[in-house]
Amino acid sequence: MKSCLISLPPTWLYSMVPLLNRAGRITLSLAIILMVALLPVCAGAQTILINPTTQNGSFELPTTGKITFSSGNIPNWTNWPVVSTANNDSGAQASANSSQGTRDAYLQPNNADYNLTAYIAAQGDQFTFSWDHVLRNSSHTVSLVYDNGGGSISNLAGTEVTSTTVGTGKGGTFTIAAGSPAIGRAIGIGIKNNNSNYPEVDNFVLTVIPSGTTSVGPTSIAPTNQVYAGTVVTLSAGVGGTGPFTNLPGHSTAATLA
Repeated sequence: MKSCLISLPPTWLYSMVPLLNRAGRITLSLAIILMVALLPVCAGAQTILINPTTQNGSFELPTTGKITFSSGNIPNWTNWPVVSTANNDSGAQASANSSQGTRDAYLQPNNADYNLTAYIAAQGDQFTFSWDHVLRNSSHTVSLVYDNGGGSISNLAGTEVTSTTVGTGKGGTFTIAAGSPAIGRAIGIGIKNNNSNYPEVDNFVLTVIPSGTTSVGPTSIAPTNQVYAGTVVTLSAGVGGTGPFTNLPGHSTAATLA
């Protein structure tokens, strides 16, 4: 179990406030900088499993060419056995529609592929995944998958998110429940084209907050307008993750700008 203590800001930080604006006021943008500095970071709370620079989440490798998943030449991505029934024209390519980098993936009708990580799931782990649907309003489904042994990759029921319209930041957050078949198994992301016309996708991200850890981050500041010397500014932190938690005396603190 890991815990976080949200403590009062150091006094030296208060003394720096007048230096930020000699007219005696501080704008919202500078206040946000202060908020980030004042709030703690709970080391190791969130782990990146897939993103553009980890596990080839945005299909930037290889860097050139139109390459199919079935060729085995797209690092970390491969056809999803049994689930995928069409594999000859799905893969990665350079695309003006890419939302991250210069390449994206295209999927023919009824194609399915997956990206499996080395992370072993445990009860209470909180997984968040997202992706961008960058071209054609074509139906496809993304979900968590796990290694079911013997080379079998299984969909984790209840984690499916279907997109039918172009947009960024698709996805969801899911917690591994007691008795889940994914417990003790390697976790990844799977994508399946629902017999639709070549959707293009990009920028897959998968993160995990392991069971028993916390995630602390800045979420709000009040007041939100320009403030002056003597104004009380409240900085609030959002605490997430899975318990049990200890040493969490509060979620916000207030400071008076000198």
